[in-house]
Amino acid sequence: MHAVDKTPWLVLPADTPATLDDALMVSLILAGVPSQVSLADAGVLLSGQAVVLVLPVERASFTLVSLPPGRPALQRQALPYAVEPLLAQDVEQLHLALGTPLADGRWPVAAINAALLRGWLDQLASRRVSVARIHVDADLLP
Repeated sequence: MHAVDKTPWLVLPADTPATLDDALMVSLILAGVPSQVSLADAGVLLSGQAVVLVLPVERASFTLVSLPPGRPALQRQALPYAVEPLLAQDVEQLHLALGTPLADGRWPVAAINAALLRGWLDQLASRRVSVARIHVDADLLP
């Protein structure tokens, strides 16, 4: 978490199921202070606030791909074809997040099951938790 970031952070545990139960224990970081609370309590504390959602790395896949140089729109079109042979999942069922290109020209890509992600976001929205940004916990390591 960035020291100047005042946005609350909601961290889902590694074993987070597809259906979020109110009793699920999550990590919550408010004003830089971490705590463990139930999802129900987190929903009350975060109600209506924009939050940073931190997903468990166990639910994501990562790879590096080469994309054709040129316009970003064309690179986005090429992305599914570039990652398909590298991931052991159906690319049609994935949400792909493209990172910043590396010095060698390759691009980092994070992939997560799109239905799982959409389900979590919808369930959080039903608890009045508004997700402003999403990170994967492993990306936050120093």
